Amino acid sequence: MELWEIFMRLENNSLLTKAEHFLMSCIRGGTAHSLVPGEPSTWVKPYPEVTGYLVSYFFEYGKYRERVVGEALDKLIEIQHPSGGYASFYDKDNLYSFDTGQIMHGLLSAYQVTRCEKYLASARRAGDFLLSMQLPTGLMFPIYDTKNNAKIVYKKSKDGSNWGSTFSYIQVKNAEGLLCLYKHAKEKKYFKAAQQLANLKVSRADYRYTHPLAYYLEGLMALDQIEQVKKIIKQNILPRLKSNGFISYYPGAKYAYVSGSVQMGILLWKMGYRDQATQILGWAKIVQTNSESGGLYQYALPSGMPDYSIHGEVNSWGTKYYAELLRLVVN
Repeated sequence: MELWEIFMRLENNSLLTKAEHFLMSCIRGGTAHSLVPGEPSTWVKPYPEVTGYLVSYFFEYGKYRERVVGEALDKLIEIQHPSGGYASFYDKDNLYSFDTGQIMHGLLSAYQVTRCEKYLASARRAGDFLLSMQLPTGLMFPIYDTKNNAKIVYKKSKDGSNWGSTFSYIQVKNAEGLLCLYKHAKEKKYFKAAQQLANLKVSRADYRYTHPLAYYLEGLMALDQIEQVKKIIKQNILPRLKSNGFISYYPGAKYAYVSGSVQMGILLWKMGYRDQATQILGWAKIVQTNSESGGLYQYALPSGMPDYSIHGEVNSWGTKYYAELLRLVVN
């Protein structure tokens, strides 16, 4: 290994340590939060879905012995609705299919290592909730209103920006957790549900927005649709990638959704586009320098400086994906 490679690895390890410290710090009272820097800084938006992401990350990379991870798992079991679903942020009346799928994956990551049955039991309840929200076509209702006992879906807006509340392509990512649940629970209904997601028409996907598109592609990868992932990336992401690693949130946007950019970096790396993935990582490293917390702002400009036009929060899920990309490059 050449000297520059040694220095690069040391730098990446240092940045990874800072990012993971932020991820540990953002779990407060058992749930992940975002950070609003200031004097004093404040933690906002308790987010069960992202807690599921972080649990998966900590178990995959051997960080699960930390006390906060156990607290997070206990909290996820405590706040699970009797139906098996999960609410989001401060909204306690609506349960979200996508959020539930990501939490289910976290519970299964814990079960895979610990073999603690309560994690599998909670994951089963989550999986059954998802099945109750799925139509025979594979489409999945995004929201369940517990007050009115009603499944809710909204019409897709013209610009497609309401991708979280429609019959959305992002639900394909739930295949990750459903396939994992099938592996451990040995019940074919979960495998069938995942395959139904695979059968969603490609025309339902919207290739404009990096963050939801990355979720869709992550689901396709879990379903072994690798060639389709490569095709979408080649046609819709590579042409938008700037030489400094910046990808706009949608074509024409002046800012990036940082998580979406870093997710694309991970996908590019796994698809063999390693130079392009490294470009994205270089840009994301600049984003990280803007917060002493070690986390990354949710929105950033081509320069890597934060974009405050929407808000100025340091983002937990974007930082998680950034840590994953760092790990890919370091290893």
